[in-house]
Amino acid sequence: MDLRQLEFLCALAREKHFGRAADACAVTQPTLSARIRQLEQEMGMPIVNRGSRFEGFTPEGRRILAWAQGIVQDVNGLRAEISLAKGPASGRLRVGVIPSALTRVTLLISELRGENPDLYFDVRSLSSRAIETGLREATMDLGVSYSRHLSFKAYESVSLYQESYRFLFARHAYSPDGDSIGWEEVAEKPLCLLTRNMQNRRIVSGVFAELGLTADPVIETDSFTHLFSQVATGEVFSVVPEGYLQDPMFADSLGSIAIGDPVPTNPVSLFALRRDPQSPLISLALRKAEQMLMGNAT
Repeated sequence: MDLRQLEFLCALAREKHFGRAADACAVTQPTLSARIRQLEQEMGMPIVNRGSRFEGFTPEGRRILAWAQGIVQDVNGLRAEISLAKGPASGRLRVGVIPSALTRVTLLISELRGENPDLYFDVRSLSSRAIETGLREATMDLGVSYSRHLSFKAYESVSLYQESYRFLFARHAYSPDGDSIGWEEVAEKPLCLLTRNMQNRRIVSGVFAELGLTADPVIETDSFTHLFSQVATGEVFSVVPEGYLQDPMFADSLGSIAIGDPVPTNPVSLFALRRDPQSPLISLALRKAEQMLMGNAT
């Protein structure tokens, strides 16, 4: 057994495809497959379920994978520790971000890379559930997501901001009567909302339910870009996180106003699994987020 075999195994768990895992490890697919088979022979048990394509891990394989992920994380942490001792940090951080927080992450990454030009990021737009799964399975290093339901014993985190929501409309097709709108009026509009598996949609649906209202969207999508495009037609409206409106893509064609009482807010945090010792790169990112918050506060 060697570290490279374990890295191949972790890549296969992350990519769920032999070809993509091989590409991620900069080797050929036959090389990756052969090394994993060699690991199975050394272990004396099957690790991967194989058919015409990757079909997941055997029960024994899942336990071996958990050890492999921990070992690879520890080695990467050691490499980062050595890097920091020599100067600016180098390495790669994998970050899962809820779609509405993507613009907020941009500044943090810019600050970190400004001080550490050899620090690289793999940023994925994911649901809150997928982010937590990625952290538990060691396919993500950091998450930016809703923190209300996080177990703070399992995670260390930095609260970034309070997410609030606004009523979105096409400027050419709708002129609001004031600077806010009630939830009852929103519920009567033809709406385009995110799909029900996304936390943002569950939050919005929860507000409607608390008020005894039913909002039956005419369009559901898992893409904010598609949602904005649909609203821009003037045929539908939406309820979106205020932070996402910082995206300039539709600034000219779309407008937004506040939604009256109740005004739901949800804390969004940068977080990582607690580990001892913690990865130096993860600690660096958490410290930088704290410093930026303190700077904004002053």
